[in-house]
Amino acid sequence: MVRIAPDQVQISDPAAIETIYGPKKVFVKGEFYQGFNPKISKRQDNFTEADEKAHAQRRRTVAHLYTQAAVLEYEPCVDRCIALFYQRMEELANTGEVFDMSVWLRKYTFDIIGEIFYGREGGFGFIRDNIDYNNWCHLMDVMPNPVAAITYIPYGLRTLYFMSQMIYPETRAGAKGFFTVIDQSHAAVKQRLDDIAAGRPVNRNDVLSKLLDIVNEKGDKLGFGLLDVTTEIWACVIPSFLCCMLHYQSIAHRRRCLGNSSLVLTSYSIQYLDVLALIETPIQHDLGRLRYHFYRINQVWTFRLFYVLF
Repeated sequence: MVRIAPDQVQISDPAAIETIYGPKKVFVKGEFYQGFNPKISKRQDNFTEADEKAHAQRRRTVAHLYTQAAVLEYEPCVDRCIALFYQRMEELANTGEVFDMSVWLRKYTFDIIGEIFYGREGGFGFIRDNIDYNNWCHLMDVMPNPVAAITYIPYGLRTLYFMSQMIYPETRAGAKGFFTVIDQSHAAVKQRLDDIAAGRPVNRNDVLSKLLDIVNEKGDKLGFGLLDVTTEIWACVIPSFLCCMLHYQSIAHRRRCLGNSSLVLTSYSIQYLDVLALIETPIQHDLGRLRYHFYRINQVWTFRLFYVLF
């Protein structure tokens, strides 16, 4: 544990997870999360909400969207994206050329969001059409850093600090991107409402439809309106930004530690694993079998990554 500021402690100890995130709720979320509050609705999303009572109420409102039964309904969405990803990987592997795997994993993540949250079959076309839909991949590079950094600055100095950073193109693009994603979330909800009003077919099992069902069925009782739907849709993008950002930072740190070694995945280092033949495609929820197979896969991939790195 390292104190990095008068009111901040950096903790890197797995044993502390239960203490910090356990049911007793001793610790509340810090100011860091408020940098990602889009202020779309008067109620915050689950990611940024620091008030435990409000957070618990929000979780109860949307909890049924993430139950095991709901996840099983989303499974065909994931299967379609996996099929597209698999096809693209085969095409790239057959060329025999080196490619950046992280780019395609990022695109896969956003296509999953497109399927499950926005109801768009095949996602946003990141993988299928090899595009950067709405410039999201670029925004992921430039948006999180300035937004996160400003949350560590004392409140009275944030505006001054932010204005001083606007001389950098990355900061300007990141600030613009923050509001761009908000506008796109509003547009997605409006498009779905227009489709329903016009009688056009929509995916009734995606998250967006289920959020609108909450509004229609018990929105007045729960105080959950269309702006809350937009907030949830916006929030589904931000965690992927943060997770990918942390992932790439860990890779960059590893590469710095290894000097000239590089984590490059090529057709030479990625080979078909015979253990995968034991798992049905698409994978179903046979957890008893999968635990053993995943253990074997993890062992093989640990060896392969070790081999590639060194």
